[in-house]
Amino acid sequence: MTKLAIVFQSGRGHTSALAEAIFKGTTGVDGVRAEIHEIRPADVIEGRYTNAQLMAELDRADGIVFGYATYMGSGSAVFKAFLEAAFRPHWLEQRWKDKIAAGLPTRHPRAEKNYRRSCN
Repeated sequence: MTKLAIVFQSGRGHTSALAEAIFKGTTGVDGVRAEIHEIRPADVIEGRYTNAQLMAELDRADGIVFGYATYMGSGSAVFKAFLEAAFRPHWLEQRWKDKIAAGLPTRHPRAEKNYRRSCN
């Protein structure tokens, strides 16, 4: 059985809806068991992400789908705190090496229009 972890941070619900759709899509796939996890602002204490249970779940997963809201062309502060927590020791010890990974960043259409305009 392949274990897929869908981990996301959602500012206004758009990323949450996409994560839920991916989760629902996995229910019809034989041999795949998916779990969905939300990165919550309450888990960021003094600028540090502190949910050790979630990190252990991600260590045990065969694949991870990362979802996050974008603000001003970058991931949210909550998602960045999560990534910093993933660096040490998970990345340094190569715990997530050889896992399948995917990303689903979301952004507001107006931000896309402004981004394209600034590139011209």
